[in-house]
Amino acid sequence: MGEGADEDPIEAGGQSKLAVVCRAHKAFAPRTERARRVAAALSTLGWDCTFWPRVQAPTPAVSEKPRPVRRTLRKIAERFVLIDRFEPESLAWRSGFERSGPAAGYLVVPDFSPAVTAARALRAAGRPYVVDTGDPWGMDMPLGGRGIGPAARRSRAERDLFGGAAGVVLTTKLQAEEMVSRFPGKPVMVRPNGFQEVDTAPPVEAGRKDPAVLRLAHFGRFDRSVRVDPLPFLEVLADSGRWDRVVMTQFGPDPKELPKSTGRVAIEARAALPWPEAVAEARSHDAAIVIGNRPERRMQMPSKVVEYLSLPIPRIALCSGTDDSLHECAGRLPGYLVLTEADREVAGKVASHLDRRWEPEELEPPEELSWGVVAGEVGAFVDSCLRAEMSSASARPLPGLVGSHP
Repeated sequence: MGEGADEDPIEAGGQSKLAVVCRAHKAFAPRTERARRVAAALSTLGWDCTFWPRVQAPTPAVSEKPRPVRRTLRKIAERFVLIDRFEPESLAWRSGFERSGPAAGYLVVPDFSPAVTAARALRAAGRPYVVDTGDPWGMDMPLGGRGIGPAARRSRAERDLFGGAAGVVLTTKLQAEEMVSRFPGKPVMVRPNGFQEVDTAPPVEAGRKDPAVLRLAHFGRFDRSVRVDPLPFLEVLADSGRWDRVVMTQFGPDPKELPKSTGRVAIEARAALPWPEAVAEARSHDAAIVIGNRPERRMQMPSKVVEYLSLPIPRIALCSGTDDSLHECAGRLPGYLVLTEADREVAGKVASHLDRRWEPEELEPPEELSWGVVAGEVGAFVDSCLRAEMSSASARPLPGLVGSHP
């Protein structure tokens, strides 16, 4: 890729060198799990995988108390100058990335700046890459702003990133339709995340320890700017008279994003858990709830919709409408009750869903949705796209992609 590479840029020990670009800035991030598992699958297909950034560890939380001037400047830069807050770090490791001489790249987003930086270097060297949205947040168009200045820069970066890719992996059909409309002829694969295979006990028996309290568990992040507000739904359940109290417990970050408890509805916040612990914790709840996205974010769906399949309790999907990705996906999965915000009969449906006797096989996840299968299929798609592009490139000169912005 650049002068000074220690080895042949294409081969290392008989294997093609593949840069896996994924910024692991949060614990339990679905995209990090996806990158790790797909990289393992690509290794079996003859790729020598190296992760970039070199250090794959979550960033320590930034305190909001000390150094207010530095914090303010950082936030201004993130909002008006940078693609995202990891861009300075990404630019710092670009030269090392180029010297490593990868033959190709597998770029998992978000975050976007590491992928944008790697893509520019790969395009300049005439090397192919595949972009994987990593989880359903990838196509929320954080780089899709319009106008002048930073917005135009982000829009151009996004266009170059996806437009220059040898293929794109997405997680919903609506995302794929959008991608194909923007880049006709682009190889596209739709594959949501898989579920982790963990040891589980039999499903919880019908009949709760305290039938007067309905306990719902939400695992993962809640963002009020993106998610449907669950409070009206919870209040309808509480006002139905079927339960004296309704409790929703979130196991995840950013508790300040949650709605406040009101009347007979209690909203609790607890720390995120490794998934095996979450599966065990679920047994003390009546159901797991997936909170869908607002109508303007209907292309996406929460990443836990498939992960929930390994839980030993029933699942509820609260959707903004019947035309969003969560409704389409969850409606095909076992153990799910799919509801919309407009549904006023939710109390009866929830009660029936929870009171039935669930047989183990009714909650058992399909094998084809396991990470082992999903990662293998994604890896095969990435491999085919990269090798097709490399084969094509070998028959022509290798200038950088026209329109790239190094």
